[in-house]
Amino acid sequence: ALAAADLTGDGIDDLAIGAPQDLDETGSVTVLVGSAGGLTTDGATAWGLATPRVPGEPDGGETFGWSLAAGEFGRTDALDLAIGDPTSECVTTLYGRDGGLSAARPLRCDCRHAERTRAGKSAVTTASRSALPEDSAHKARRLSRIPTIELDLPTC
Repeated sequence: ALAAADLTGDGIDDLAIGAPQDLDETGSVTVLVGSAGGLTTDGATAWGLATPRVPGEPDGGETFGWSLAAGEFGRTDALDLAIGDPTSECVTTLYGRDGGLSAARPLRCDCRHAERTRAGKSAVTTASRSALPEDSAHKARRLSRIPTIELDLPTC
């Protein structure tokens, strides 16, 4: 899976690459940094279920990184990254901050309990909305303007 977006906040698109069978078959996501000269591994970051503060237990067989979507899912204007894992039926969101993505306060939605959208599909924006506090009506309206991004997950 691939997602191109300015994940580092420097005005240049970066590239997130999902490798769902990587890292002992638990999956991983690598973010290559965009520069004036193109993509570079300088400053690249790698994320997986064994990464400190990324929620989930790596026990093998997961497909973390199967699908990716970048967008404003958090409370800041920084771009965030939603990472689909259909084997675990979960979506993990890493929130953006100055300088890039952070696992300081990630969100992991268990799609078995998320709002159902279409048969066999679950939308990132739906899962993100279900995790918002009830007093976040303004945020939910803002999220509703984001196009629904379908992730190829088992039926929730």
